[in-house]
Amino acid sequence: MARPKRDSDTPSAQEKLEAAFWQLLSEKPYESITVSELAHRAGVNHNTIYYHYESIDDMAMDFFDKGIPEDIAGLFDAVINRGLSMADIAGMNANVMIQWRKAYLFLKSDSRFLMQHLRKRMTDYWCQSQDIQQESLTDDQKLDLEFIFTGMSIVIKYAFDHGDPMKVGAFMNRPLGIAALKTLKELKAGSDH
Repeated sequence: MARPKRDSDTPSAQEKLEAAFWQLLSEKPYESITVSELAHRAGVNHNTIYYHYESIDDMAMDFFDKGIPEDIAGLFDAVINRGLSMADIAGMNANVMIQWRKAYLFLKSDSRFLMQHLRKRMTDYWCQSQDIQQESLTDDQKLDLEFIFTGMSIVIKYAFDHGDPMKVGAFMNRPLGIAALKTLKELKAGSDH
């Protein structure tokens, strides 16, 4: 017997899983989320998770990466090279605040895995947006990026913990934020040679 066609108005199993994942992550630590709980919350069979994903970690990375704005290069350029504020950027792309919230949930979970994934993706997207090959960076430059994006992770968490995501943009106008932006600009300039 053929499988019934999915009604286009009802969310797919993956969409239900994604919604359930973000709900659970907002309620509890990442390491406490189980496959059976996730499947139950999503209203799908637990085998559905393994049909689409190898593990919860694989699923978490996919759900986070899926929400990255397509114009990530433009957003990095707006902050680093044009000095736009978070409010300006949020106005340019509504998806940005949703993604900042997801980043916050990764950080709030205190999961080493999720935090590492977030920092890696921030570094990857920044390098991609600046046409920089990470392999070409020196160890010192890689350390600079690790320091900057680890710090940005802390700033994101702090801002959301205090109910004001715009604090991220305000931080970038403070001396340490300005120094981080200057370092990123220098890394970009150095890679152009």
